[in-house]
Amino acid sequence: MTAHFSIISPTADLDVDVIEAVAAEFFVILRPGDCLAIGVLPLLETLANSANDVDYIYGDEDYFDNEALAAGADVDADVDEHVAEPWPERAFYKPDFSPERLRSHNYCGPCVVVRTTLLRELIKAGASVAPDRRYDLVLRISERARRVLHLPAVLCHCHTSNAELTPLDDERQLAAVHAHLDRSLIDGVAESSTPPGTYRVRRNIEGQPKVSFIIPTRGSHGTVWGLDRCFVVDAVRSIIDTATYRNFELVVVYDTPTPADTLDSLRRIAGDRLVLVPFDRPFNFSEKINVGRIHASGELLMLFNDDMQVITPDFLEAMIPLAMEAHVGSVGAKLLLSDGRLQHGGHVYNGEPYHILWGRWRNDPGPFDLLAVQRECIGVTAACLMTRTDVFDSVGGFSTVFPIDFNDVDFALKLEVNGYRTVWTPFAELYHFETMTREKTSRPEAIAAMYARWAHRLVNDPYYNPNLAPHRFDWVELGLR
Repeated sequence: MTAHFSIISPTADLDVDVIEAVAAEFFVILRPGDCLAIGVLPLLETLANSANDVDYIYGDEDYFDNEALAAGADVDADVDEHVAEPWPERAFYKPDFSPERLRSHNYCGPCVVVRTTLLRELIKAGASVAPDRRYDLVLRISERARRVLHLPAVLCHCHTSNAELTPLDDERQLAAVHAHLDRSLIDGVAESSTPPGTYRVRRNIEGQPKVSFIIPTRGSHGTVWGLDRCFVVDAVRSIIDTATYRNFELVVVYDTPTPADTLDSLRRIAGDRLVLVPFDRPFNFSEKINVGRIHASGELLMLFNDDMQVITPDFLEAMIPLAMEAHVGSVGAKLLLSDGRLQHGGHVYNGEPYHILWGRWRNDPGPFDLLAVQRECIGVTAACLMTRTDVFDSVGGFSTVFPIDFNDVDFALKLEVNGYRTVWTPFAELYHFETMTREKTSRPEAIAAMYARWAHRLVNDPYYNPNLAPHRFDWVELGLR
């Protein structure tokens, strides 16, 4: 079977009769002023024919202005009047389908490739193909599509003027997210966020699930901001004093050399929330986490390094409802170094594991708002990781093959192969005084074990893009330094 495409660039809504009259299997819907990239239609044919349940395809895009179009356009009249090749100013190379990110902004973009039968159904149900309703259309498609595919190539050249957002656009897009939440039976509200065009979904927490913090420690001290601190004592104090969600316990797995006065301080600060678990074996972070889980009584586990400090009081409220979703395996937070730079924005595995955009400043939204929105990623650091207890148990917890390095990478990939998604949120912020408690090293045997187990997954991160450079964490285009 060969897929055929009808390319339209409507300035307003189209009546369903117009859609009914078209025999093509797919519609390609562009905004006025945008155009398809030359040579992209055969790629769309290949994707559309790859499975008979493909209902929606989106691709990467780049941006141009009038001068770039005049200087570089090469319209191919033999293909379609909507196809051209201007000189781009910048390119947006996207991840594979990321439903949580789509609720945060229309990362899928303005070019919509949708099966005609689905488009007809959606228009009958109230959808519109008008340019100012594009986000609403994409959300509706995502709810009904049997399969969504991403084309990792520039599909559409977008005029820069089309990227400008007016207050009315923001109002319509916010309403689209609200309607999507209602249709998807997600208990929550949407609100405009920063930068403009991004949205935060605040989910409500069903019931009061108990959170068990699991905090491995040996009672180490260090200097932060010019002051000496006992890390685990200050970490626990920040949770007790700052967290607005109160149904939690603190399972502290401590090495037996931990000073007695440190344990006394923990008892005084945490009271009956504290569960102290001695650990008298050689250091193995994974084993300490697993021991902590045995003593945890919560529906949710929060793996928590002892060198953390809470910033946002509602960090648990931001993470809990995400972790409680059936297909979410773990949730990570935005972690900052002591100087305010980003320590953790999620993991990326593109040849080896990295922290996404490490070292960016706290309020930097990242390329195409990557750091400003809730989104799926391949994994998150165990320094601050929330997971359901049943999920943790179902994948066998943390592997003791990885006593120091890559235990969270291994856990993330076990979740992924078992069909779970990992979500990162920028709305839970904490300081992570990284490397203060233990020298950061990667043992050769740990590297060998990781590649022996996961080599095929470490080069195929669905939330990266093959047009971006491998062995990088800074979203640099392939071939650029």
